[in-house]
Amino acid sequence: KPLPNRTYLYICIPTILYLCMTFVQHLWYTVIVTAGLIFTLCMDHILKTYVYTRTLTYKFITVIICFTAIFNYYLTARPVVLYSRSVKTNILIGPIPAEDFVYGVVFIISVIILYEYADKSSGAYQKTK
Repeated sequence: KPLPNRTYLYICIPTILYLCMTFVQHLWYTVIVTAGLIFTLCMDHILKTYVYTRTLTYKFITVIICFTAIFNYYLTARPVVLYSRSVKTNILIGPIPAEDFVYGVVFIISVIILYEYADKSSGAYQKTK
């Protein structure tokens, strides 16, 4: 069952304010990740796939966060991947920037949204029901 329209606003308004705040501070990595989150929320609502309203989505998000924690921890604890402190917030979970967790979620969920939309548009969705 899809969320009411106002629920998307309740999610998007604080995210847009955060985007503006990071844009003013020139935290470009954070700006891009936050804009991606807003984009996927809008895309989910406009395409009427309602991926963000499903329980399975939050299970995917949990898996994404776990894999991000494992692999990014390895890459950032060793100096394999280095981040400039001038383009991101200094919110770290261990050595991992918080933005990396959001980036992983945005990337995977946007692919799921596009897949769901393409599947629904092709007519295969109605044939299987």
